[in-house]
Amino acid sequence: MDCDPYAGEKKCPICKGLGRFQIDRCPQTYLTRDISEFVSAYNLIQFGILPRRGARNQQLAAFMSAVEIFSRQCARIRKAKAPVDGSKG
Repeated sequence: MDCDPYAGEKKCPICKGLGRFQIDRCPQTYLTRDISEFVSAYNLIQFGILPRRGARNQQLAAFMSAVEIFSRQCARIRKAKAPVDGSKG
């Protein structure tokens, strides 16, 4: 699986700078309560609902960084699934 938690920096504790990591168990075992809560909040952001009162710049910086990383990964997955010739399938 692709890894992009630090936007190309070589300090990633997961992939150790390789940009990929191997899933060695059921993917659902990686879904902790925190991750599930993040994904729920991320889905609400797609509808313009932020987890904390205020604008985007008033949200926790770590949360907004996670949103950016997750958005990039979702875009990669969509691009990988898109038909090469541009047809709808």
